[in-house]
Amino acid sequence: MGTIVKVGIFGEIKKLMKSLSKRDMHAEMKFICGEGDQQKELNCHRFIIGAQSVYLKDLMKSVPVEYAFEIYLPDIDVM
Repeated sequence: MGTIVKVGIFGEIKKLMKSLSKRDMHAEMKFICGEGDQQKELNCHRFIIGAQSVYLKDLMKSVPVEYAFEIYLPDIDVM
């Protein structure tokens, strides 16, 4: 039988993700939504977005990590 590795419980992961979401200084990409005075920026982490979308993961592979990765969504309003 192989070795069992315990990675944590849901509550610990939930706390970690909440903590990461508040750390704008570590965010490597942005979704820029809306236009003009209504424009808002949503900072996020490449690894989280890449884990949720194969399309965006493949798109991000074409941009080196040291470069800013921004996706413009002018028709999306953020409240």
